[in-house]
Amino acid sequence: MTANLTRRWWFLLLLWLVSATLSPPVWSIESEQKVLSLGTFEFNRNLNQMPIGEELVRKSLAEYGYAMQLEYFPGKRLMVQLNSGRLDGDLYRSVNLSRAFDNVVRVEEPLLKNCGLIFRLSSRPDVDVHNRNSALSLGVYDGVPAASNEILRQYPHLNLVFIKKLQQGIDMLSHHRIELLALPLTQEPALHQRLQESTDVVGAIELPSVYLHLHSRHRQLAQDLVPTLQRFKKELTTQTCSLELLQQRLVDTP
Repeated sequence: MTANLTRRWWFLLLLWLVSATLSPPVWSIESEQKVLSLGTFEFNRNLNQMPIGEELVRKSLAEYGYAMQLEYFPGKRLMVQLNSGRLDGDLYRSVNLSRAFDNVVRVEEPLLKNCGLIFRLSSRPDVDVHNRNSALSLGVYDGVPAASNEILRQYPHLNLVFIKKLQQGIDMLSHHRIELLALPLTQEPALHQRLQESTDVVGAIELPSVYLHLHSRHRQLAQDLVPTLQRFKKELTTQTCSLELLQQRLVDTP
């Protein structure tokens, strides 16, 4: 009897060991998340900072078991990648892509508003952004029509020069190939880190609200995210713009 119990005990122990070996640990199952690949603008790469709205979107997606993976593309290519289904979403976009692309849905809750700043070198006080008789060149990111359209609305006399990356704009400004540089408010710290010269803020523009867009295969998720984004927006401190406050920083031009 004792021998039978011993054999049975060893059999149960062996069965448990085999089961434990073949089954993934509980913590592994809980930590596994589906990966959602979101694209964002190439000019956000290597800035040592989160793109705007990233924390808000990342936390909201986690509520539905998704881990966010960021990929970087030029603005126009990003839209094509999303519509073709090679990307799951576009992290933030002010233009409603669902109106132009059949396979794109917009998450109908704005992430935040953003502002743009116009900089000149402090060593160039002669550069007057308001002088309509001067042929000034301004660098602005390519593929962001909301920014370039608003700049031309306020400053129709400026000649826009489209740039791909922040460093390109900094190099052009420091070598006087452009007189002005327009950047999102969120990139001002990176500008000061990289540019050896001091700058003046001579203009500020308010940009439309930005939205998360998803491929249409995630249509239900797009609907589910609306109340989740609303909830987390109340909890998280997201950088947004106040045009009134920014205008107080403007340097008077001659």
